[in-house]
Amino acid sequence: MKYKKTVVTALPMFVLAAIPAAMAQATQEAADNKDDLVIEEVVVTGTRLQNQRALEQKRNAENIVDVITADDIGSLPDFSVAEALTRVSGVSVEERNGDAEFVVVRGLRSDFNYLSIDGGVVPSTRSGGRATQLSIIPSYVIKNTEVVKSFSADMDGNAIGGQILVNTRSAYDQNKTYFAARGGLGFFEHDEGPADTDQAKRWDFAFADTFGDADQFGVVISGSHLNQDYYTYLPGVNWGEYQFMEADGSLGKLSEEAGADAIRVPSGNQYYLYKNQIERLGGLVKLEWQPNDVFYAALTAYSFEEKDSEDRWAGSVYQDFKALEEVTPTSGLVTKGKLYQAYFFQGDDNEVNSVSLSGRWTPNYDSSVDFLVVSSDGSRSNPFDEFRFFATSADLAYRYDSSGEFPVITLENPAAFNDPSYLKANHHKNWLQVNDQEASQAKVDYSYRMDADAGFGFKTGVSYREDERTQDMAYYHEYKPNSAESKGLTPAEFMSGYTASFSPDLMPGQQISYLDYQKFLSYWDSNQEQWRDTRSQADEMLKSEYGVKEEITAAYLMGRYRGDHLHFNVGMRYEETDLTSVGYREHVDEDDSNDTYREVTERNSYRNWLPSANLIWDLSDDWRLRASYSRSLGRAEYKDLTVLGRYEIDHGMKKISIRSDNPALKPRISDNFDLSLEYYFNEIDGALAFGVYQKDIENEIFQRVANYTETVNGEAYEVSDRRPDNANSAKLSGIELGFTLNSFDFIAPSLADVGFTLNYSNIDSEFDIEMNDGSLRQLDGMVYQPKNIAQATLFWTPNKFDFKLAYRYSDAKLVTTSTSSPTYDEFIGDTNKLDFHASYKLGNGWKAFFDARNLLNGGTPRDLAYGETSWSRDYGRSIWIGASYKY
Repeated sequence: MKYKKTVVTALPMFVLAAIPAAMAQATQEAADNKDDLVIEEVVVTGTRLQNQRALEQKRNAENIVDVITADDIGSLPDFSVAEALTRVSGVSVEERNGDAEFVVVRGLRSDFNYLSIDGGVVPSTRSGGRATQLSIIPSYVIKNTEVVKSFSADMDGNAIGGQILVNTRSAYDQNKTYFAARGGLGFFEHDEGPADTDQAKRWDFAFADTFGDADQFGVVISGSHLNQDYYTYLPGVNWGEYQFMEADGSLGKLSEEAGADAIRVPSGNQYYLYKNQIERLGGLVKLEWQPNDVFYAALTAYSFEEKDSEDRWAGSVYQDFKALEEVTPTSGLVTKGKLYQAYFFQGDDNEVNSVSLSGRWTPNYDSSVDFLVVSSDGSRSNPFDEFRFFATSADLAYRYDSSGEFPVITLENPAAFNDPSYLKANHHKNWLQVNDQEASQAKVDYSYRMDADAGFGFKTGVSYREDERTQDMAYYHEYKPNSAESKGLTPAEFMSGYTASFSPDLMPGQQISYLDYQKFLSYWDSNQEQWRDTRSQADEMLKSEYGVKEEITAAYLMGRYRGDHLHFNVGMRYEETDLTSVGYREHVDEDDSNDTYREVTERNSYRNWLPSANLIWDLSDDWRLRASYSRSLGRAEYKDLTVLGRYEIDHGMKKISIRSDNPALKPRISDNFDLSLEYYFNEIDGALAFGVYQKDIENEIFQRVANYTETVNGEAYEVSDRRPDNANSAKLSGIELGFTLNSFDFIAPSLADVGFTLNYSNIDSEFDIEMNDGSLRQLDGMVYQPKNIAQATLFWTPNKFDFKLAYRYSDAKLVTTSTSSPTYDEFIGDTNKLDFHASYKLGNGWKAFFDARNLLNGGTPRDLAYGETSWSRDYGRSIWIGASYKY
């Protein structure tokens, strides 16, 4: 095993050594035979232009970065910044129904990244977390985006994974009026279901120009809109559960307790159908003022909004494990089955707004002062509505076959499955969770000779940032039938009339009927009094309402040296964080019949020194070696910093139970080490880079159970205290390979328009969690960390055409962990994406495009431990057809 791992790790190093030598030989041969060759000017556009711009920015960067840039019409074929970043080495994404939402850098989930737009902080929108859903930022508004992987003292310290720096365009990027627009229609493979789908469409535009008698003013305006509506199939095992039947017929759930001869028994099958509707609307306005070569200022405002709604039709046939007969390793008879049918509506509305004032004053050639003031806010609301019907009967008996990926069910009495009289009303739930964040920032930086071609320079600055997160459950209702009529209610009058077999067909030959949400709402408006709300609204609001405020003051000093072949910068950053957490904690006292929610305020503060050093050594005109060390922070998620929880005291048993979050958590601290070797081809348009890195992370956060004794009124009480704690450490290391070849003309002139890019990343981690019994369990990777990520793009740009075939791969990753048993860990399996893009220049600035997405239909199976598939998503293929225009 060690030999195999060594070979896999070493292979990219051999590639790194071999490719430049081979290309150098090919270049020399081409040079020896070009005496009679007439060199013509080549205008590079489209994909090749994007690659050239990205390589130039990567080469000139002081840190280790990867870059995505817009092409000649200022656009990307990707729908959002999240999608565009999947082309960067070491970057994967958290997806929902095939849509990239959150970005994972080097296997560290999105909460460990720092995001800025034009240098200003972007408020987070993730419920309970620190990440911003990058799908909300349209790709059309950006000029370029940098993923910075090695850090320096002038950068915000709260980034263990990476800094994602989104830069928008300026009116001064070109010396003429700029206008570009794009529009298109989308068509999805899965477009039929219980409700009609809307026509998918998108449009984007960007305008930039200067004005004034000396062009001292500039304006940038961009806007974007996307609407897509499609269905997703989600077959799987009911609740994702299996049990183990032992030789004596007893049943158990935990895999580590199962005997060697135990048989794995599925609980049943689920058949979910989602109707996914995503609407994004965004705009940016930038007013610029540059009265002379000394001063520049910009006033920027943007607003991005995303409404992501899911209509879910859910159903399941599952078993009473006590009614199980004729069990074999792959089959069995369930003599008494259970059935539910339900409809859910789940919304996810995000909005980010910001206003900023930024600028630069350059009083002389050596000095400059940069300033930035930002006020921004983000919000996320999650409405939810569900009604459910339930049945249990011997008439729902079935046989199962679990020899395939999913169990296949054959009903003993197929007619009973679609007979609504078996189903009775179970409950109706609805809630609304709201999440808001206000963020403000002010900073000023002074630089001396930092841009000089040679010699020493330094940079210093101070900043202040304030983030205030509030979250609340506006309401949470759970209604139960409360009359003879409502208890006997069946779904007969609520059926949509739409039936279909599911894909894949887990119940061969069986048609599935679907509920109609609007029919149920009409019933509900007239009959709500027949249902009882089992939830106290006062309690629901208090138990979930919290506020967390952080005030972060920072100062730094860094020095820089640039020589003929050696460049480096070293620096120290100091960050001071003051935290206030406010909320309500439930107190339950055996001697007091009235449970009370008490308002609690807790404070915390911490100070961190964050050193950094970055070195660049030009080994030759073509080879560049980079080395970096930095220390950075990963602040705890907001959901772990609340004061929410429950304090329960039992005087009779002399016991106290505490379940709460923990505002006293310290931030994770990561020592980051990077080494990168880059080769930029001399006569050939392209580059190759190979890097290794390691992150040593302290203060990792786990749920910890502590047992101790506490004295109450002179008596000893046993205390069980469960809360997040800084309990352990983690280590993460990896290799990254990036290869860009913008033209194969060194092989043959006929291949001049053919190019290729490849990114590969291998990530390994050592990561333990503390179990409920105090023992440590080693995990197979950190949460959302794939071990292997690859991206390859082959493009061909003959004359007026631009063809591109892009492939992305990410292997399995852990998404949830359990401190009670590895049985309950969940994984997302391998994902494969193949997209095709084609465009044709029509003339006079017009271009037609065609995009085919997810050609492999690479679903994302979610697995339980030990490789048993729980469920998978099939969101199908799609195509987009449209046109763009540039003036």
